[in-house]
Amino acid sequence: MNKLTIASLSLLALSTAAIAQNAPPGGGGQRMPPEERFAMLDTNKDGKLSREEFAAMPTRQGGPTADERFAALDANKDGGVTLAEFQAGMANRGGGGGGGQPPPGG
Repeated sequence: MNKLTIASLSLLALSTAAIAQNAPPGGGGQRMPPEERFAMLDTNKDGKLSREEFAAMPTRQGGPTADERFAALDANKDGGVTLAEFQAGMANRGGGGGGGQPPPGG
């Protein structure tokens, strides 16, 4: 191989490693802010997520089911997840996929 090919391959390998290091845990590229994710999932725009709407969110293999995550987020157990409940759950997971514990006192 010539020097240009070797240099190009080396640069490609280094840039791929740098991109991988900057990706959030679990892959998937840049994370969507909770407000945007909530708005996208709230298909009927009633200001809360139903179990059916929430189930459209991808789950991690080996992680909690959509029903388990929904139950954890629905702090007041009214059958819907509000934006505040969703944000609290995301914050408790460190910005993760929408599960976690209900907010304190809930």
